Amino acid sequence: LLSDRGHLGRPIPMATFLANVIFHGQEMWFWNATNVFLHLCTGVLVFLLACRLIGHTQNDKTVACGWAALLVAGIWLLHPLQVSTVLYTVQRMAQIPALFIFAGLFAYVAGRQRQIAQATGGWLLIGLAFLVLFPLALFSKENGVLFPVFALLIEVFVLRFRGGVKIRRSLTVLYVLVLLLPAITGIAYLAINHETLVMPGYESREFTLSERVMTQFRVLLFYLYLLILPVQKNMGFYHDDFPVSHGFLDPPGTLFAALIVAGMIIGAILAGKKYALPAFGVLFFFVAHSLEASVFSLELFFEHRNYLPAFGIILGFVVLLGAMFRDRRMIVAAGSGILVVLPALTAMRADTWGSFDKFYNHAYRSHPESKRVNIIFDNHFADAVQYDKALQLMQNFDDVGFTLNRLFVMCRRDWQIPAQEVIEAQGGLQGVVGNHALNSLILLANAGLDDQCAFNRQSFIGLVDAVLERPVSSRNKSVILMYKAHFLHREQQLEAALAALREAYRFESATPVTLLLGTEWLLDSGDIDRARSWYSEALEVIATSKHDFSEYTQGIEARLGDSGP
Repeated sequence: LLSDRGHLGRPIPMATFLANVIFHGQEMWFWNATNVFLHLCTGVLVFLLACRLIGHTQNDKTVACGWAALLVAGIWLLHPLQVSTVLYTVQRMAQIPALFIFAGLFAYVAGRQRQIAQATGGWLLIGLAFLVLFPLALFSKENGVLFPVFALLIEVFVLRFRGGVKIRRSLTVLYVLVLLLPAITGIAYLAINHETLVMPGYESREFTLSERVMTQFRVLLFYLYLLILPVQKNMGFYHDDFPVSHGFLDPPGTLFAALIVAGMIIGAILAGKKYALPAFGVLFFFVAHSLEASVFSLELFFEHRNYLPAFGIILGFVVLLGAMFRDRRMIVAAGSGILVVLPALTAMRADTWGSFDKFYNHAYRSHPESKRVNIIFDNHFADAVQYDKALQLMQNFDDVGFTLNRLFVMCRRDWQIPAQEVIEAQGGLQGVVGNHALNSLILLANAGLDDQCAFNRQSFIGLVDAVLERPVSSRNKSVILMYKAHFLHREQQLEAALAALREAYRFESATPVTLLLGTEWLLDSGDIDRARSWYSEALEVIATSKHDFSEYTQGIEARLGDSGP
């Protein structure tokens, strides 16, 4: 509940994790079972929403909307691409907002259909959608903000603002208030503050903002490919080896992908009157990807991002299938075939997720150039005391993460690192300092601080300085500076250590940890006046923090009390 994930903290998914802790502890079977239960609940809502949409637009009654909606929900539930969302526990953060979005859209459609039929209760259901389910989606994950756009798409392509002049005016006011004005405000705010809201995230990425936007055209087409041909060899949890587009002609497929995406969007808009649900489905897919495929410095590719967007493509596919085969028996036969193949493919993927060896061997076969997969295998070999094999694997990569991990493996093998190795590593650092590089640095630093590995501290401080010269995010920079401060303190360079803490605090001023640590070091040195000054500053930060630092403050206050006025 105190998570700082996302801009709103995502308290609803975090509350479900808290419930798992309270009722099931570390029994992970129940954590996964919770995800499967949420998936099934969302599947019911997918069925109900699809049935409403298909029933509203279907003029040919030879195809019952229930059968078609059942096929939509069945494909969505059983598609192999959903495995990495449902079985990766933390992606409950993708599941729960989808559940509330589908629930909100169902309530909205039901309310509007009541208005069109001139029945009572329409505005009550619409109010439930916008005043209850929309905020629940938003506080589950940031892409919940797209709910009004989805509702508007349904209105434009399916419901078409029917219900009389008064209803149309009221709906116009509604969308001005919940969509147009917030969108204008949000876009303007983002444009004005993009240097602080968008650009800092690219400090630790191996791509620029423009490269990310261009690459997303190819990523979106690959998502569509995986939805249409869900072959396991093309899937995988790790996609950090996806090639970056450095220009529209580098690779040339970037321009081709951009033209296809633009053509699909324009085609859907133009065909909306005749092919309402297929057009809606295409636009739903692209709108659902619009935040995570835009300017924000997220990683390029994750399968779980298709959990919500897949609905649009599947809905459009089933409706087109119904248009091709007018005979209901043909639809049932085609649907049955699909619902036999998909569970088989999904069972294969779930089996792959069932053990460490299967999971990572498949990950390596599918993505042999993935840095993350290779680092995991490095550490796996090191855990198995196959140090030479781990070091040999790392020779294929030369970025900062592998350089630091190589030193850590040497540390585990020899219990020491020659000073020359550390010095040589300083001059060979390449690439950005991502989370895996940071993790390797932390493991290496902790081994030195805990006397589990002997190496020259001054050389290591030089290595840390070299790491800080690489592209690194502000948060990671703060962590690295904290470790530099610890090593300087061990070398009895108090003023240099305090300066490193000050710099770390500058990059992460929302936490008082650096100030509290500096207070303790000043107390150890007998500098009571400066310790009080640092502690007073720490208390100001604690006053605005939602975390509990009483364990630290009680000890410091006891020491300050013992030191006299």
